[in-house]
Amino acid sequence: MLTRRGILIAALCIIITTGLNVRAQSVPEVPYYIVHDIRVHGNEVTKEFIILRELTFAPGDTLLLNDLIRKINRTEFNLSNTLLFNFVNIVPTFDSKKVEFDIYLKERWYIWPYPMIENADRNFNRWFEDRDFRRLTYGLDLWLNNFRGRNEILQIKAETGFERTLAAYYKKPFIDRKKRFGIKLGGGYAMNKEVNFGSEENRRLFFRADDAQRENYFTEVALTYRRNLYTFHELGVSFNNISVSDSIVQESQPFNYLHKNQNQSRFFTLTYQIKHDTRDFIIYPLSGRMFLFRLQKTGLGLLPDAPDLLEAYSQVHHHLKIAKRLRLSNGLYGKLNLLNDPPYFHQRGLGYGDFVRGYELYVMDAQSYAISRNNLKITLVEPRTKKLNFMPGEAFKTAFYAVYFNLFTDAGYARDALFYNQNPLSNEWLVGYGAGLDFVTYYDLILRMEYSLTSNGDRGIYFHFVKPI
Repeated sequence: MLTRRGILIAALCIIITTGLNVRAQSVPEVPYYIVHDIRVHGNEVTKEFIILRELTFAPGDTLLLNDLIRKINRTEFNLSNTLLFNFVNIVPTFDSKKVEFDIYLKERWYIWPYPMIENADRNFNRWFEDRDFRRLTYGLDLWLNNFRGRNEILQIKAETGFERTLAAYYKKPFIDRKKRFGIKLGGGYAMNKEVNFGSEENRRLFFRADDAQRENYFTEVALTYRRNLYTFHELGVSFNNISVSDSIVQESQPFNYLHKNQNQSRFFTLTYQIKHDTRDFIIYPLSGRMFLFRLQKTGLGLLPDAPDLLEAYSQVHHHLKIAKRLRLSNGLYGKLNLLNDPPYFHQRGLGYGDFVRGYELYVMDAQSYAISRNNLKITLVEPRTKKLNFMPGEAFKTAFYAVYFNLFTDAGYARDALFYNQNPLSNEWLVGYGAGLDFVTYYDLILRMEYSLTSNGDRGIYFHFVKPI
């Protein structure tokens, strides 16, 4: 016999149960699919495990319909960023609760034994100012990309002219079963008859003679670790044996070219680097982020004539889609000298790898620096494909191209405690701004033409062959 309390409890249970059933019936079922199979097409050279390593899904995975398109797009970018393929297209096929993927690839041409011509200046614009053909390096540069179909790289350089080099490099991305650890090896010999030993009025000073002014025997080895699809670690050690002529020692007295102004410097360098990269297309990114940090110790206390240096370097990139044809890109670059003042050979300020646009013709020798680079990109021609039937080989017959208009502004500061007396652009803020056109096509080819103005009143048209940020 139920008591009043028992009746109340029973009624409450019925109400709660009924409410739960109504709620369960009112929530629509979220569609999902189980990955049943993955098929790869077009990889005549590339091993399939190299391709599968880049996928964001695997057989047996359960994918919500909302995430499926996002994962397909991300995987296409991952495969493109291996730089092994000109085109990547992933097509899903649905059957009940199952989904199968067909991955269609068009491989690149991987063997490049080509004559090579490089200018010895920091960029094309600086070389074009003088057009000194003595400052060209020419020779044969042999690249075996995707060696053995395993995304290995083998490079052999034989150069003469401004710089004479004989070197070889080898990179293997995976040496373990889980495909996380890899190795890099390299070594060679380089000789220069002309050497940059200092700077004045923010222009590099050179000494040239008919015989060798600097020689360098070098070797390097590194262990790489890919923690996940987008995070890369690298730990490497290198050795350099550098010798310079008595003329260089004499000319560079104020700049201390090598450690303690010696004729020879032998040193080990230990480098650690971490990189996290989620950009959509690394050759010319329009969305995503990249973070890089590198710590480098030169001189490990093993050799008496080695310098004792510690340097930190970092990059942060952010690419954001504002509208269909409008993108914003920001980049921060910085280097910090953490120990002793470096000899001139080891210091690099602004105007070398990193520079403020508009100041391409100058160098700001410094021990530490920082740059902010900012681009507003407007898509004039969205990526299109073009058949080039006159080209030999399938790897060249289909090309893509895109054109972008960009507005930019850069700001940078080079902190120099050693050479600032003869270089007025050091230890002051530099600002450059302007507009340009970027042409992007296959095989990582980029042509940029920019009109720049600076806070110092300089203006000019400059050409570049790398991405702006």
